[in-house]
Amino acid sequence: MCSSLQGDGEAKLGFIGAVSKLSVHTLPQPGDMITTEIRLKNEFEQVHLIEGVSFLGGEKLIECQMKIVLA
Repeated sequence: MCSSLQGDGEAKLGFIGAVSKLSVHTLPQPGDMITTEIRLKNEFEQVHLIEGVSFLGGEKLIECQMKIVLA
């Protein structure tokens, strides 16, 4: 389960329906500060296809695509 902030700032309840194109480049150490960028690729009704990338400093840690279904 996850929450999503819409353009109006309202949090929506959602569920991860699928994870694809997962690539793990490296793993962080305990206490590292991770930054994650999410980009909306496509949406149809309540299903959103997003692409996420997590970074440690400028180094890419992990990336994937997810289908999120909003309740």
